[in-house]
Amino acid sequence: SVGAELGLPGHVGPDLTHLLAELIENACECSDPETRVMVRAQRVPHGLAIEVEDRAIPMPPQTRAQMNDLLKAPDEVDVSGQVRAGQLGLLVAAKIAQSHGLSVLLQENTTGGTTALVVIPARLLVAIPSVEDAGAPQPEEARMSGQQPHQVAAAPAAPGVGQVARPGAAGASTSVGHSADAPALPTRTRRSEPFRPPQEREQAPVSAATPGLAAAFRSGLQAGGTASPPPASTEDPTP
Repeated sequence: SVGAELGLPGHVGPDLTHLLAELIENACECSDPETRVMVRAQRVPHGLAIEVEDRAIPMPPQTRAQMNDLLKAPDEVDVSGQVRAGQLGLLVAAKIAQSHGLSVLLQENTTGGTTALVVIPARLLVAIPSVEDAGAPQPEEARMSGQQPHQVAAAPAAPGVGQVARPGAAGASTSVGHSADAPALPTRTRRSEPFRPPQEREQAPVSAATPGLAAAFRSGLQAGGTASPPPASTEDPTP
């Protein structure tokens, strides 16, 4: 009855599904198999109301009051006692309702069964646009679609004459001069043959010793030592 125009935040949807599953399971277990459990939803001034109605055996007023106290303040209830009584699902529903500020109330309906009323506050409801509104472009989107941004692809340029690539900055260069006559920087030539360690390189052939070379060297030294020095010049030195 509420249509598909309302939604829930992502962190509330799974928890609300868990809460309703616990209430519906309790209603189905306590109802006659030949009856049905009805689930209704409608807008109310405080938000959205969801009713889970069964036609089970009438619940004593005292038991209903205890369950409503559990739904209002789950932290004040003995958890071990709820486990022994088999009412752990209702405790889980109370914890979920407390974490999101939901309101859960059990009340007797006209058929003698129980109706679980869940009220989702309006602050948790999110309006969902219709399919027609979602497909139509918004004024801002239509205005932006007519203006295509200019895209310029910047390709990194190799450093030419008068420019040196600065290490550590990709694609950046620093100008060092504007003269077209400046000589090009020396470059190294890549070796085509693989590098070999020094111990693997070919050793240069050692030539055989020349006979009499040492004797001739000594004779030259002796001849140079016995030669007389050149005569000193008697003329006055020219200033």
